[in-house]
Amino acid sequence: MREPRAPVPAGGQISSVGGSAPAVGRAIDAGALAAALDDPGWLVVPGLVPDELCERLRLDVDVAVEEETRYHGGTDHHWHGRVLFCPRYGGGFMEILDQDAWFAPVEGLLGEDAILYTMTTSCLDPGETNTSSELHVDMRRTIPGYPLGISMFVVVDDLTEEHGSTMLLPRSQHRSEPPGEDEFRRGAERLVAPAGSVVYAHPGVWHRSGRNVAGTRRRVVLMLMVRSWMKQRFDAARIVEPGLRPESETARRRLGLLSVTPSSYDEFYENARTGAYRRS
Repeated sequence: MREPRAPVPAGGQISSVGGSAPAVGRAIDAGALAAALDDPGWLVVPGLVPDELCERLRLDVDVAVEEETRYHGGTDHHWHGRVLFCPRYGGGFMEILDQDAWFAPVEGLLGEDAILYTMTTSCLDPGETNTSSELHVDMRRTIPGYPLGISMFVVVDDLTEEHGSTMLLPRSQHRSEPPGEDEFRRGAERLVAPAGSVVYAHPGVWHRSGRNVAGTRRRVVLMLMVRSWMKQRFDAARIVEPGLRPESETARRRLGLLSVTPSSYDEFYENARTGAYRRS
């Protein structure tokens, strides 16, 4: 296995005492990330998320899950714990988009104009599974040598086996067919990471969450960053209320507010003249 040039081990098992956590705000470089996404397919970087932001995100996730529980009329549905599009709730979810250190290696590979395809959650209550517990990939289409997207997990609570942490099959992003159940069980590695970590993953890696058998809720905020010309899951300019949108230009760009399709000839030619996207 090729070892990525990174401050922490890549893939497999990593705990809060494994490796040396970088200082909050310190990023890895794009070369180290590219190597890890090739083999085994993911990289764990502890210590990137400040404790204060973790605490805000716990509260914001709980509020958003409760709001979407009301939308569904209860918890008896397969999407329970999966907030469909976190940015519509503002708060700490928007603060994520201002974390330049987290996004630097991603934008080094996808382009500095990369945007958010979606931001959701994997929130498991004690005894529960949800849609993330099904074997899946985040993106089926890949182009060798030209990454279309990169998945990011913001670890809000400790990811442990008891909390149903994610199982990933190393190097499975290079295959054209999904693994069988027996193959996955034999070869998958468990993702163990402390709260405050950011996990980067190739969107073509086959993975799934387990069942939460601990006594507390487990929260992870999930993102898929894509190239700026790709279509987002939601029209961020419409679904996110103006008062909840981020203030910084960089965060607005990551949210996709500067990648909106022109709505008129005048707008198209103005964008061509200025080199700017339409601002919403």
